[in-house]
Amino acid sequence: MRITFTIILLLIAGEITAQGYQSPSRELVESYLDQINSCKDFLNELEADIADMEKNAQQVTLAQYNEAKALHSRAKTCLAATRAKLDELRKDYPGWFNNPGAVLNLSKGNHVTPKGLNKGLEAVTAKIRKLLDRLEAIEKPSH
Repeated sequence: MRITFTIILLLIAGEITAQGYQSPSRELVESYLDQINSCKDFLNELEADIADMEKNAQQVTLAQYNEAKALHSRAKTCLAATRAKLDELRKDYPGWFNNPGAVLNLSKGNHVTPKGLNKGLEAVTAKIRKLLDRLEAIEKPSH
């Protein structure tokens, strides 16, 4: 009788514990993942800028180069810190991250950087110029 009673108590306690399981905030996880993507994008842009600066050293001042190197270091720190926060959440909620039901709605491309915005505007400007050039090539009626 005691064994049966103990088993029933363990089953009830297990169900109560399972119902009390808290999952991390989806918004928090998504914001960490977005921050990681932003830091990666910024880091890649800085690496490209630094490579350009090293190729064209005569056009860049030492202060600009040092500032780019400092920003590169900060971007690496941002990336490492955000990954550490995400890893801490993974340790606190291991079952949630391995659960196929815990799907995040992550859409890439939500972050617009100044360089990305500039590239997009230049592409639109080029298309408009091309269209205007084609329109100017059309013969105008004489009457």
